[in-house]
Parts: sequence; structure tokens; C-alpha cells
Amino acid sequence: MAQSPGQPALITIRITETSQVLNVVLHIIYDMFAPNMVTISEALAALDKYQIPIPGPASDIWTLVLRHAPSYPIQAYALAAHHDMESICIETSRYTCAVSLETITEADALTMGSMFLRKLFFLHLGRCEALKRVTEAPPKPHREVRNCREDAHASIVRAWALVVANILVQPMLQNIQVAQLREMFAGTMQGRTCGLCIDSIRSRVVEICDEWSAVKSTI
Repeated sequence: MAQSPGQPALITIRITETSQVLNVVLHIIYDMFAPNMVTISEALAALDKYQIPIPGPASDIWTLVLRHAPSYPIQAYALAAHHDMESICIETSRYTCAVSLETITEADALTMGSMFLRKLFFLHLGRCEALKRVTEAPPKPHREVRNCREDAHASIVRAWALVVANILVQPMLQNIQVAQLREMFAGTMQGRTCGLCIDSIRSRVVEICDEWSAVKSTI
């Protein structure tokens, strides 16, 4: 082949690796093996079409589906459910908490099937109910001290109830973050001068954050 002036000389390298090894090397070099969700879905459908079993969890295809879970949680979950990739469904389900179940289309529901759709609804609704239980109880009253008003605890209970009511009307309740809870409950300490009242509130907020962090976040 004629070489154009100014172009670097072409170097020929003799390859001893097999075509399979070279294929992997080239994909690594050019970061080519990153198919989108549509391509992955069509590839899995092709396996079904030709009656080829879906490879096990050690296969790259499982990793590829999971890679898209943060950006396309519902689609990744539905695809994994459709092909009985249960461990991917479990891992992907945590990302679905960041989106509303209202975004599930009829096609998504049909793809994932009734069993996995039900599991997803139970996850979201279960987390909402858990948050109600976790936040409901106000801080406990402390021992009587001279510099604390008699009605101080009643005031805390009222302020606490208002914060809880505000929390429970937040959108995406199943995905509320610990930092948000801390910030919202911090308002119940404003204007208080009794150190024991403040300590009681802080202790209760820590309990809530710990309990909420322990609530199951996967199907």
C-alpha cells in the first residue's frame, strides 16, 4: 500500500494469540464491549430463539445487565426477571428505589412477570411502612431538672409529630436518605436551651438513622 507523505510508517506485528484471545484484547483496548440495554435484550432474546441456555452468573452477560442498573433500574430488573437471573434481580432492585413504580410501563410489567412485579411492589411499599414505624415514636422524656420547662417534652412531641408528618408526604419515600432524616429532625432542636432535651432528641435521631439503614433495600 502506498504511504502518504508525512504519515508514520505502518508497523506489522505478527500475532501468535488465537482469535478468541485477540478479540478480548481488542475489546479491552478500545473499550468496545459495552452494549446498551437494547442490544443486551436482543442478544438474550436470540439465545432463547436458538434454544441456547442463558450462561450462569459467572458470565459477562450478567455483569453487563448489572452495569446498566443504576441508569436503567426498571429495564434492567425486568430483563433479568424475564430470563430468571434472580441474583441480578436482587441486586438491581435496590436501584429501583430511586424511581417511582408509576414509571413501570405495561411492557415492563409483562417482561418481568407477575411474581417479580409483586416482589418489587412489596419492596417499595414495605420500605415506606418501615419508615413510618421507625420514625413514629418521639424522644423519651428526661428526668426532671430545674432549668427545663414543665411543658418542654410536650413541645418536643408536637414538633416531632409535625416533622414525621412532613417526612411521610415526601416523594420517593422508599428512597429517603439518612442525611435527609437528620436534617429534617434537626428542626426539633431549634430554640431549645435544655441540654438534656437536646441530647434526647439527638439520641432518638441516631436510633432512627441506624434502624432505617438496616431496613432491607432489596427484594
